Amino acid sequence: MKKETTVVELFEKKVTAELMQCGFAIPTAAENHFAVGVAVSGGADSISLVTALRHILPQEIPLQVITVNHNLRPQEETDGDASYVELYCRSIMVPCTRIEIPRGKIIELASTQEMSVEEAARFLRYESFASFCKEKKISFFCIAHNKNDQVETVFMRFLRGSSVLAGIPETRALCEGTRILRPLISTTRKEIEQYLAAQNIQFRTDKTNFDPAMFRNFIRTKVAPVIENEIHGWQNAVCLLAEKARDDDEALRALTEQSLGQIDFTQKNKSHGTENEAIEISFDCGKFARLMMAVRRRVVYVALEKLGVKGRVPYSFVKEICRRSEIAPARVETFSAAGVTATVDRARVFLQKKVKDATESGFFVIMKQVGISVAGPWVFCAKENSDKGGIVLQAVHSDSYEENEEFFSESAIEIPGIKFPFAIRSRQPGDEIKTAGGSMKSIASILENNHVGTERDCIPLIQELQSSTQQIVCIWGSVLGYSDWIVKE
Repeated sequence: MKKETTVVELFEKKVTAELMQCGFAIPTAAENHFAVGVAVSGGADSISLVTALRHILPQEIPLQVITVNHNLRPQEETDGDASYVELYCRSIMVPCTRIEIPRGKIIELASTQEMSVEEAARFLRYESFASFCKEKKISFFCIAHNKNDQVETVFMRFLRGSSVLAGIPETRALCEGTRILRPLISTTRKEIEQYLAAQNIQFRTDKTNFDPAMFRNFIRTKVAPVIENEIHGWQNAVCLLAEKARDDDEALRALTEQSLGQIDFTQKNKSHGTENEAIEISFDCGKFARLMMAVRRRVVYVALEKLGVKGRVPYSFVKEICRRSEIAPARVETFSAAGVTATVDRARVFLQKKVKDATESGFFVIMKQVGISVAGPWVFCAKENSDKGGIVLQAVHSDSYEENEEFFSESAIEIPGIKFPFAIRSRQPGDEIKTAGGSMKSIASILENNHVGTERDCIPLIQELQSSTQQIVCIWGSVLGYSDWIVKE
């Protein structure tokens, strides 16, 4: 009688086939000369992946786990996730490296680089992955993105008007000597949970994955279920779209690479800096204008990448560079967006990443305990309010502050419910704050309604760091004579 294939066997056969699709052939012990790494967060996806890899790979192949604690959610949750990963890895005899990102570091990066919190977290996470793989000499690094993630990603890019609908690649380079593999990219979340349930394996659940305030979660919890009920097989159609888009993108990348030499694409680099980062990119204006528009756009994005731009750049800025190159203005025209300055004249196009100097008003500081901190134009002092709870803050302009000065008498403000650590920073594009009715309102519009002029970038915002949302809880307008906006729960 033919033996029925179990859920576990089907799942692991699928993972093996996907590994081969990614160019990874499972070697015999005699052929083994590399190590395999895997990122594990404690969720169902990554727990299923490390379990399958432990079953699939010969014992002789070194398997190494990294778990990254982002310290974005409450400490008991993030510590619990990381500790669970360490415990599970010990139970299956797989070495685990735990990386701690200091609380507040992701928020600081997002603020200083004008990135979203998700982008900043991803940047630091992949930075940790690369360091880990170099240290452990890992050739193949596995990440547990699945089919649902792929569909959500393509759908998000479509709704945002992205020209690249290729989705998450099955494989790509991480760093020198290491390639990322995604062996679950054709496996659904339902299959993953069935695989774990069949073996009675537990996993952790991140509650923020169900918060519809985040765009991906909105797609996952609100949009996808509606489409699932109405259109059978829509997920397969989206994945097919991503596959076709990847083929198209590969062709356009090749055309773009060829075009760089044709337009005299030149970059000047820092003599001392990180990762050979460019300080200026330029190219021939007339030759650039004669390229196909799709190639022109990609040339600009290549330039932005080489400049080390980490945040999103508005498409209107990219389009304006392409448009002005067609006109080839007789006089020099300069315009900026997202920290990048473009200069276009009849001869060349120049792109430079704007470097803030000491006179600019952007600032950021994490208040970790009672005491005094300096940030930008301000000196901040914090103490706990023992009677009411929360924090009492005072500020003075740095020009008028003297060392050993007693606790300030001016600009005091009480923030109820907030705890150390928290951040005080200048505003960034897209910042919002909660209204009395519970909805979110743009901070830019609040400042505009209060007739705050050129001083708006000097007004401190107070951002809590203890919850998963890490919301701004105060616009501290009184330091400059304007009204305060304090969120009261």
